Amino acid sequence: ASGRLLRVAQGFWKSPANRRQFLLDFALKEDIKWNEPMDWSGVTIKQLRARGGGSLFVYFNSFWDVLRTTFPELHWSPLSTKVRLPPGYWEDKAHQRQFCDGVAQKLSFDPSYSAHWKAVTADKFIELGG
Repeated sequence: ASGRLLRVAQGFWKSPANRRQFLLDFALKEDIKWNEPMDWSGVTIKQLRARGGGSLFVYFNSFWDVLRTTFPELHWSPLSTKVRLPPGYWEDKAHQRQFCDGVAQKLSFDPSYSAHWKAVTADKFIELGG
């Protein structure tokens, strides 16, 4: 029932199969296309808790980590998924580079040409998930 917490065995969420089944059921109930990363953008922790997934965050720092490890076959990018990223995500130079390459691709320019970057505003970076 709504508001009642789902009790799961210790270690239950460590299993990718258990997480996958929970998220597939969640997606069905919430009318989310599970294989469309952008569809997960509006999901809140409150919704996950209401459906019994609150204890997921004992094992994961963010919903981004839950999704990325549960559905590794999908392309999880801050450009295509406005899900809150784990702490420290942007400190990794590889993540910064991947994001900038994605911005350049989305805006249809060569990332190695510095003049193109001068036209990209801070607001545009934020809009694209950075």
